[in-house]
Amino acid sequence: MEPLLDQPRPPAARRARVRLGLAAALALACGALTGAFAQASGYFIQADTVRGAVGAQGAVCVINSVFMQGEQVVFRAYVYDAATGEQLTQEEIDARGVKVYGVIDGERVVELEYVPHPPESEQTEFFWARGYQLPADHPTGNFTWSVEVEDAAGTTAAYQPPGHTVGLGALTILPPGGAPTAPGAPGEGAPPPGGSQEAPGAPETPGAPAAPGGGGGG
Repeated sequence: MEPLLDQPRPPAARRARVRLGLAAALALACGALTGAFAQASGYFIQADTVRGAVGAQGAVCVINSVFMQGEQVVFRAYVYDAATGEQLTQEEIDARGVKVYGVIDGERVVELEYVPHPPESEQTEFFWARGYQLPADHPTGNFTWSVEVEDAAGTTAAYQPPGHTVGLGALTILPPGGAPTAPGAPGEGAPPPGGSQEAPGAPETPGAPAAPGGGGGG
């Protein structure tokens, strides 16, 4: 007797097998994409600068980008989890080893603190802030500024003000009693760096801790 030859599967069975294979492949692909998004998730930042109380030659704790030599630049920021859109909690900050820095002209000048504002008030709000005291002989002109975030896993993010690529949104530093420079006008600071993650808006809650070695706030 001749051996039975493998009979071809009915068309319907073949189609079902193909559909099953495609479904499995799609499931694997979706899983891989989800993992990729989870690994790529980072941070979203809102930030501004205000004048601190130490050495102030104008109104304090109001959004400001023009400072005199010897004044205090207070950086303030909200930091969000980009995956959830929620602000980081103290527990998440501690678990991830999150650090936040105020940057002037590409140099980290101060590490911000996550503390309540305004200090010693019944109603407070937590956000990142700290003041940097400009030296009395700090060069004058326009300088770029940003806020940078990094964590223990090496995830980083940065905020730069709108218009930074064309010289807008810079810090203008003047001698005491000096006249402000027109926005975007060239100064002694370095030209604006390339693009960075941006975020519209900025925190408007007043109050900031003192700069190292002095009192004041914003």
